[in-house]
Amino acid sequence: MKTGINRAWCRMAAALVAVSAAPSLGHADLAMWQEMPLEACNPVYAVQKRGCQLEKVFTCSVGGEDFLLYREIDEDLSVSTEITDLEGGSVVYWNDDGDFNLIDIAEDRDPVSVSELMETGRDVFDHTALMIIAPFIDPIPARFTGEMRLTDETLVLDRTVFTKLSSEYRFTLNSLDLFWTGEQYLDRDSHAIDAGSGTGRIDGSEMPEIAEPVEIIYPDEPGFASDQPQYDCEAISSIAAPNSLSAKG
Repeated sequence: MKTGINRAWCRMAAALVAVSAAPSLGHADLAMWQEMPLEACNPVYAVQKRGCQLEKVFTCSVGGEDFLLYREIDEDLSVSTEITDLEGGSVVYWNDDGDFNLIDIAEDRDPVSVSELMETGRDVFDHTALMIIAPFIDPIPARFTGEMRLTDETLVLDRTVFTKLSSEYRFTLNSLDLFWTGEQYLDRDSHAIDAGSGTGRIDGSEMPEIAEPVEIIYPDEPGFASDQPQYDCEAISSIAAPNSLSAKG
Protein backbone atom coordinates (compact mmCIF):
# COMPACT_ATOMS: atom_id res chain seq x y z
CA MET A 1 0.00 0.00 0.00
CA LYS A 2 1.19 3.48 -0.74
CA THR A 3 0.44 4.63 2.79
CA GLY A 4 2.46 1.79 4.31
CA ILE A 5 2.02 0.05 7.62
CA ASN A 6 0.02 2.89 9.21
CA ARG A 7 -3.11 2.21 7.19
CA ALA A 8 -2.60 -1.54 7.19
CA TRP A 9 -2.48 -1.77 10.98
CA CYS A 10 -5.36 0.66 11.49
CA ARG A 11 -7.52 -1.36 9.14
CA MET A 12 -6.49 -4.59 10.80
CA ALA A 13 -7.77 -3.27 14.13
CA ALA A 14 -10.96 -1.82 12.66
CA ALA A 15 -11.90 -4.79 10.52
CA LEU A 16 -10.80 -7.81 12.48
CA VAL A 17 -11.56 -7.23 16.12
CA ALA A 18 -15.12 -8.47 15.69
CA VAL A 19 -14.52 -12.21 15.99
CA SER A 20 -17.35 -14.14 17.59
CA ALA A 21 -18.52 -17.66 18.29
CA ALA A 22 -18.76 -18.77 14.70
CA PRO A 23 -18.40 -22.49 13.89
CA SER A 24 -14.82 -23.70 14.31
CA LEU A 25 -13.07 -23.18 10.99
CA GLY A 26 -9.79 -24.22 9.41
CA HIS A 27 -7.87 -23.88 6.17
CA ALA A 28 -10.49 -25.84 4.22
CA ASP A 29 -13.22 -23.38 5.26
CA LEU A 30 -11.07 -20.41 4.29
CA ALA A 31 -10.49 -22.01 0.88
CA MET A 32 -14.23 -22.64 0.52
CA TRP A 33 -15.02 -18.95 0.99
CA GLN A 34 -12.16 -17.87 -1.26
CA GLU A 35 -13.39 -20.13 -4.04
CA MET A 36 -17.05 -19.13 -3.72
CA PRO A 37 -18.05 -16.92 -6.67
CA LEU A 38 -19.27 -13.50 -5.62
CA GLU A 39 -22.33 -14.08 -7.80
CA ALA A 40 -23.52 -16.66 -5.27
CA CYS A 41 -24.18 -13.83 -2.79
CA ASN A 42 -26.73 -11.01 -2.90
CA PRO A 43 -25.41 -7.43 -3.15
CA VAL A 44 -26.62 -4.97 -0.49
CA TYR A 45 -24.80 -1.74 -1.40
CA ALA A 46 -21.41 -0.16 -2.01
CA VAL A 47 -20.05 2.59 0.24
CA GLN A 48 -17.62 5.17 -1.13
CA LYS A 49 -15.49 6.55 1.70
CA ARG A 50 -12.95 9.26 2.35
CA GLY A 51 -9.32 8.24 2.16
CA CYS A 52 -9.79 6.60 -1.26
CA GLN A 53 -11.64 3.55 0.02
CA LEU A 54 -14.57 1.55 -1.31
CA GLU A 55 -16.47 -1.13 0.57
CA LYS A 56 -19.04 -3.46 -0.98
CA VAL A 57 -21.46 -5.40 1.22
CA PHE A 58 -23.15 -8.68 0.29
CA THR A 59 -25.31 -11.25 2.06
CA CYS A 60 -24.52 -14.94 1.60
CA SER A 61 -26.30 -18.09 2.72
CA VAL A 62 -24.21 -21.21 3.39
CA GLY A 63 -25.44 -24.38 5.06
CA GLY A 64 -28.68 -22.71 6.10
CA GLU A 65 -26.88 -19.82 7.84
CA ASP A 66 -26.74 -16.21 6.70
CA PHE A 67 -23.52 -14.24 6.57
CA LEU A 68 -22.29 -10.79 5.57
CA LEU A 69 -19.45 -10.45 3.08
CA TYR A 70 -17.41 -7.24 3.02
CA ARG A 71 -15.17 -6.55 0.05
CA GLU A 72 -12.87 -3.59 0.70
CA ILE A 73 -10.87 -1.92 -2.06
CA ASP A 74 -7.95 0.40 -1.36
CA GLU A 75 -6.42 3.31 -3.23
CA ASP A 76 -4.03 0.93 -5.02
CA LEU A 77 -7.01 -1.34 -5.91
CA SER A 78 -5.84 -4.06 -3.52
CA VAL A 79 -8.75 -6.09 -2.13
CA SER A 80 -9.45 -7.58 1.30
CA THR A 81 -12.47 -9.71 2.15
CA GLU A 82 -14.14 -10.42 5.48
CA ILE A 83 -16.99 -12.83 6.21
CA THR A 84 -19.00 -12.18 9.37
CA ASP A 85 -22.06 -13.68 10.99
CA LEU A 86 -25.09 -11.45 11.50
CA GLU A 87 -23.96 -10.57 15.02
CA GLY A 88 -20.83 -8.94 13.59
CA GLY A 89 -18.35 -11.70 14.38
CA SER A 90 -15.68 -12.51 11.83
CA VAL A 91 -15.72 -15.99 10.35
CA VAL A 92 -12.74 -15.65 8.01
CA TYR A 93 -10.66 -12.80 6.61
CA TRP A 94 -8.07 -12.62 3.86
CA ASN A 95 -6.41 -10.14 1.55
CA ASP A 96 -5.45 -10.72 -2.05
CA ASP A 97 -1.76 -10.52 -1.22
CA GLY A 98 -2.19 -13.59 0.97
CA ASP A 99 -0.11 -12.11 3.77
CA PHE A 100 -2.87 -11.79 6.42
CA ASN A 101 -5.54 -14.40 7.06
CA LEU A 102 -7.92 -15.16 9.92
CA ILE A 103 -8.62 -18.89 9.89
CA ASP A 104 -10.04 -20.00 13.25
CA ILE A 105 -11.30 -19.05 16.70
CA ALA A 106 -9.10 -20.52 19.42
CA GLU A 107 -10.96 -19.17 22.45
CA ASP A 108 -14.11 -17.06 22.67
CA ARG A 109 -14.48 -15.53 26.12
CA ASP A 110 -17.06 -12.87 25.20
CA PRO A 111 -18.42 -12.85 21.63
CA VAL A 112 -19.34 -9.65 19.88
CA SER A 113 -23.11 -9.10 19.63
CA VAL A 114 -24.83 -6.49 17.49
CA SER A 115 -28.10 -7.52 19.15
CA GLU A 116 -26.74 -6.64 22.59
CA LEU A 117 -25.30 -3.42 21.22
CA MET A 118 -28.69 -2.34 19.88
CA GLU A 119 -30.54 -3.45 23.01
CA THR A 120 -28.26 -2.00 25.69
CA GLY A 121 -26.24 0.60 23.77
CA ARG A 122 -22.95 -1.17 24.52
CA ASP A 123 -21.13 -4.37 23.65
CA VAL A 124 -17.76 -5.66 24.86
CA PHE A 125 -15.84 -8.60 23.42
CA ASP A 126 -12.79 -10.71 24.22
CA HIS A 127 -11.50 -13.57 22.11
CA THR A 128 -8.42 -15.18 20.61
CA ALA A 129 -8.17 -15.85 16.89
CA LEU A 130 -5.69 -17.91 14.91
CA MET A 131 -4.00 -15.86 12.21
CA ILE A 132 -1.64 -16.74 9.39
CA ILE A 133 0.61 -13.74 8.83
CA ALA A 134 3.34 -13.80 6.18
CA PRO A 135 6.12 -14.85 6.17
CA PHE A 136 5.01 -17.37 8.82
CA ILE A 137 3.16 -20.46 7.62
CA ASP A 138 1.90 -21.70 11.00
CA PRO A 139 -1.11 -20.12 12.76
CA ILE A 140 -0.32 -17.49 15.39
CA PRO A 141 -2.75 -16.72 18.24
CA ALA A 142 -3.86 -13.08 18.46
CA ARG A 143 -6.11 -11.65 21.17
CA PHE A 144 -8.79 -9.09 20.36
CA THR A 145 -10.58 -7.13 23.06
CA GLY A 146 -12.68 -4.00 22.90
CA GLU A 147 -15.94 -2.16 23.21
CA MET A 148 -18.53 -0.62 20.90
CA ARG A 149 -21.01 2.03 22.08
CA LEU A 150 -24.02 3.57 20.38
CA THR A 151 -24.03 7.36 20.05
CA ASP A 152 -26.95 9.71 19.44
CA GLU A 153 -25.60 10.61 16.01
CA THR A 154 -26.84 9.19 12.73
CA LEU A 155 -25.58 9.37 9.16
CA VAL A 156 -28.15 9.27 6.36
CA LEU A 157 -26.93 8.25 2.91
CA ASP A 158 -29.82 8.08 0.46
CA ARG A 159 -32.35 5.66 1.99
CA THR A 160 -29.91 3.99 4.41
CA VAL A 161 -29.59 5.28 7.99
CA PHE A 162 -26.40 4.50 9.90
CA THR A 163 -25.99 4.87 13.66
CA LYS A 164 -22.56 6.16 14.61
CA LEU A 165 -20.60 4.02 17.05
CA SER A 166 -17.75 4.99 19.33
CA SER A 167 -15.31 2.08 19.41
CA GLU A 168 -12.12 1.05 21.18
CA TYR A 169 -10.07 -2.02 20.25
CA ARG A 170 -6.89 -3.72 21.41
CA PHE A 171 -4.97 -6.21 19.29
CA THR A 172 -2.26 -8.27 21.02
CA LEU A 173 0.13 -10.50 19.08
CA ASN A 174 3.11 -11.85 21.01
CA SER A 175 4.78 -8.70 22.40
CA LEU A 176 2.95 -6.39 19.99
CA ASP A 177 0.10 -4.25 21.31
CA LEU A 178 -1.99 -2.12 18.98
CA PHE A 179 -4.78 0.16 20.20
CA TRP A 180 -7.45 1.67 17.95
CA THR A 181 -10.09 4.26 18.82
CA GLY A 182 -12.52 5.76 16.38
CA GLU A 183 -15.91 5.68 14.70
CA GLN A 184 -17.92 2.94 13.09
CA TYR A 185 -21.34 3.02 11.41
CA LEU A 186 -24.05 0.45 12.09
CA ASP A 187 -26.81 -0.29 9.59
CA ARG A 188 -29.52 -1.63 11.92
CA ASP A 189 -31.47 -3.22 9.05
CA SER A 190 -28.69 -5.44 7.69
CA HIS A 191 -26.46 -5.46 10.81
CA ALA A 192 -23.59 -4.36 8.59
CA ILE A 193 -20.87 -2.37 10.36
CA ASP A 194 -18.75 0.03 8.34
CA ALA A 195 -15.43 1.22 9.76
CA GLY A 196 -14.94 4.99 9.81
CA SER A 197 -12.11 7.29 10.81
CA GLY A 198 -9.91 6.49 13.76
CA THR A 199 -6.42 6.45 15.19
CA GLY A 200 -4.18 3.48 15.82
CA ARG A 201 -1.41 3.59 18.40
CA ILE A 202 1.56 1.28 18.45
CA ASP A 203 4.98 1.63 20.12
CA GLY A 204 4.25 5.24 21.00
CA SER A 205 3.37 6.20 17.41
CA GLU A 206 -0.07 7.38 16.28
CA MET A 207 -1.52 6.31 12.94
CA PRO A 208 -4.59 8.37 11.94
CA GLU A 209 -6.90 7.20 9.18
CA ILE A 210 -9.71 9.11 7.47
CA ALA A 211 -12.50 6.84 6.23
CA GLU A 212 -15.92 8.48 6.69
CA PRO A 213 -18.67 7.10 4.45
CA VAL A 214 -19.62 9.68 1.83
CA GLU A 215 -21.81 8.04 -0.79
CA ILE A 216 -23.89 4.87 -1.02
CA ILE A 217 -24.60 3.07 -4.30
CA TYR A 218 -27.26 0.38 -4.61
CA PRO A 219 -26.97 -2.66 -6.89
CA ASP A 220 -29.47 -1.32 -9.46
CA GLU A 221 -27.63 1.99 -9.80
CA PRO A 222 -24.88 2.95 -12.22
CA GLY A 223 -21.49 2.70 -10.61
CA PHE A 224 -22.14 -0.27 -8.33
CA ALA A 225 -20.09 -2.60 -10.55
CA SER A 226 -17.07 -0.28 -10.43
CA ASP A 227 -14.19 -1.25 -8.15
CA GLN A 228 -12.70 2.25 -8.22
CA PRO A 229 -12.66 4.31 -5.02
CA GLN A 230 -13.68 7.91 -5.71
CA TYR A 231 -12.87 10.25 -2.82
CA ASP A 232 -9.47 11.74 -1.91
CA CYS A 233 -7.64 9.42 -4.30
CA GLU A 234 -5.91 12.26 -6.13
CA ALA A 235 -4.42 13.61 -2.90
CA ILE A 236 -3.22 10.18 -1.78
CA SER A 237 -1.81 9.04 -5.11
CA SER A 238 0.00 12.33 -5.72
CA ILE A 239 2.24 11.62 -2.74
CA ALA A 240 3.90 8.78 -4.63
CA ALA A 241 2.83 9.32 -8.22
CA PRO A 242 1.35 12.70 -9.16
CA ASN A 243 -1.66 12.59 -11.49
CA SER A 244 -1.63 8.77 -11.49
CA LEU A 245 -5.28 8.50 -10.45
CA SER A 246 -8.19 10.69 -11.32
CA ALA A 247 -10.83 10.82 -8.62
CA LYS A 248 -13.06 13.12 -6.63
CA GLY A 249 -11.57 15.28 -3.91
